[in-house]
Amino acid sequence: MHVSKISLNFFSMKLHKILFLGFLLFLPNFEIWASTTDTTKIYTSLEEALKEPLSVKKLQLKKQKLKEFPTEILQLENLEYLDLSNNKISEIPKGIGSLKHLRTLKLHKNAFLTFPEVLTNLDSLENLDLSRNPIDEVPEPISNLQNLKELVLWSTYVVKLPTNMSDMQSHLQLLDLRNIRLTREEQREILQLLPKIKIRMDKTCNCY
Repeated sequence: MHVSKISLNFFSMKLHKILFLGFLLFLPNFEIWASTTDTTKIYTSLEEALKEPLSVKKLQLKKQKLKEFPTEILQLENLEYLDLSNNKISEIPKGIGSLKHLRTLKLHKNAFLTFPEVLTNLDSLENLDLSRNPIDEVPEPISNLQNLKELVLWSTYVVKLPTNMSDMQSHLQLLDLRNIRLTREEQREILQLLPKIKIRMDKTCNCY
């Protein structure tokens, strides 16, 4: 009986030790797990979203063959994430600034000929994707986006940035300029302008 009790105590101590070690291993990954486990509903129908506009935080309308920005989206006052990629939109309405909570805007592969300057009125914007649009410059008011962390412009025609973008280095973390035919000199100027930002670029070319 005495031997059996000792064995049980020893087993219990071992089990507690294993559980404790497992907890320590899990702890550093908890924050990563929590950040990637997002159960917020993603609406894929504007009609459905408009049935409860104040509850909508994520709206995805990519590949909808849209030729115009649906102004009804402006009714979604609490919208945080908007994906309008792979459409044929060429203009953004001035009222876009009313989306005070919008943090992510994806406009990849549309028909913008110029950078929509009205986007610089989105005070909470953190991630902006304008890749695969034939835009060739970034407007100076881009510096108004004081919360912007990621700007994706790959496969555009942007080869020069406004000098006031240097003021964005306290918050801008990533600038994606891949698949743009930049000369060595153009790359050097961009790197000198934004030395604290991670910039993705392809190898230099002798384009001209």
